[in-house]
Amino acid sequence: MPSKNIIKSYVPHNYYHVYNRGVNKEPIFLENNDKQYLLNLIYNRSGFESSSVNVRENRSNKNLLGRSEILSFCLMNNHYHFLFWLDKNPAAIKTFMQNVFTAYSLYFNKKYNRIGPLFQSRYKASRIDSDPYLLHISRYIHLNPSNFEDHPYSSYQNYLGKNIHKFIKPDRILELFKNSNYEKFVLDGLNESDDFNLF
Repeated sequence: MPSKNIIKSYVPHNYYHVYNRGVNKEPIFLENNDKQYLLNLIYNRSGFESSSVNVRENRSNKNLLGRSEILSFCLMNNHYHFLFWLDKNPAAIKTFMQNVFTAYSLYFNKKYNRIGPLFQSRYKASRIDSDPYLLHISRYIHLNPSNFEDHPYSSYQNYLGKNIHKFIKPDRILELFKNSNYEKFVLDGLNESDDFNLF
């Protein structure tokens, strides 16, 4: 049976929730340095200077996303989530994800002397077709960690006005909160049941 939510083609000017986890639910990050290495790759492949010094990864930054945007993200020990807005180039997300996570897998396998795939399968991508669903996914991503308010490997602080991760573009979501408050929206989600079954 084909894997659920594996996108075969992308539609420009749409939102996509992209996620994956480690093979056999195993960790994909064993140390915080691993998460930072992945962040360095994301910075590099989205055209920004890295948030930490890594000469090899920042030698030549190249924006593989073009005008597409990363709206939110969260890195957990054995899985990750990203929320993208796709501009005109339908291959932007695919190119970015393959480049970043192929490089990360090579790094991880070399560092920990392992062989074989790091991830369960190819990443999953689900197109978001309404504003309510878009907001729900954004909140779901940010509520993944139990310490979500202080989790350093998430975009939540960007949504509270702190430019923690420069590659995050929160405006498309925040503009839906002109007459309300994103932080309150997220906190309200703590009292709601979530029946997501993504994997």
